[in-house]
Amino acid sequence: NLGIPFAPPLAGTSWIAPKYITPVGTIPYFKKTEAEISLVAAGAVEATFDATAERDYDVLVRGRSAPAAGEFAAVTVEIDGREIGQTIVGSRSPGTFRVEQCHLTRGSHHLKIIYTNDLWVPPEDRNLYLHAVGFRPIE
Repeated sequence: NLGIPFAPPLAGTSWIAPKYITPVGTIPYFKKTEAEISLVAAGAVEATFDATAERDYDVLVRGRSAPAAGEFAAVTVEIDGREIGQTIVGSRSPGTFRVEQCHLTRGSHHLKIIYTNDLWVPPEDRNLYLHAVGFRPIE
């Protein structure tokens, strides 16, 4: 447990839900519900969380995206100002997408998720719908 209550869709994974995630600056058309953050323009969202133990984790992004020009939404994940990795949220239906492995020390950490490839080419509009960011302990 990372010190925040989670609703884990994967056993052993701790999830940071949308209610703990906030936009960085002003993002046009930003929308957040209990279940989903809608990023329909390029931008970043962030959260602060506490790791209760030092260990290695797989970083996961749960969500869906709408493609445009044959490509789905791309995200970059940073922790404490350091890029952890990138992933493509490659499905119109909700799914879980692995970003990369990271090592967390015990204590407070800053998470940033950056939506990097927004595109609007009528009638297509690439958008990201973020459901959660997860940390799965590596055994």
